[in-house]
Amino acid sequence: MKNLIRLILIIEFLSLNNLNSQEIISELNESNKLEAVKITEIQDKTEQEIYKAVLDWTSYTFRNTESVIQAQVENEMIRLNGISSGVLDGPMGFNYGLGYTIQIEIKPNKLRFRVYDLNMIGVDAARTKTPMELTLLKRNGKKRSSTNFEKYKIDSDNEINRIYKSLYESITNDKKEKSDW
Repeated sequence: MKNLIRLILIIEFLSLNNLNSQEIISELNESNKLEAVKITEIQDKTEQEIYKAVLDWTSYTFRNTESVIQAQVENEMIRLNGISSGVLDGPMGFNYGLGYTIQIEIKPNKLRFRVYDLNMIGVDAARTKTPMELTLLKRNGKKRSSTNFEKYKIDSDNEINRIYKSLYESITNDKKEKSDW
């Protein structure tokens, strides 16, 4: 029995460490809005190569590129709006989507990845979106004490990291394999 309890504690500790070892963590900014920012050095890539790789990644990642891209300045910046379905675990088995805006700014050998305007999207329609900061803050602006609300933030950070990792791999992967279908 003692060994079983130790095993459970070790597994729980490892899973918590895994949750806390994320690369990007969203934070409340000065206006109490959640945002996540990561600046990455990208060696041996010009602004044009990075920009094209971001556009290619957008085409492969999102269904309708024209409606996703909100703004772009060639070789400098791309702003996207997107929704990831079912990534926030809610109560009683309900999963919520995560709405977000991604702004990617490009400089020589550098990339700034910024995610903001995070929204919890209801299961039934996009009109039931709730700003993520409302899941963390009470109406008076103080943080909620419940860990259930903190779980939404962890889930959204995991999704932001998944998106960033996909983008980074797309930019840095020099070998584009074409399928032989």
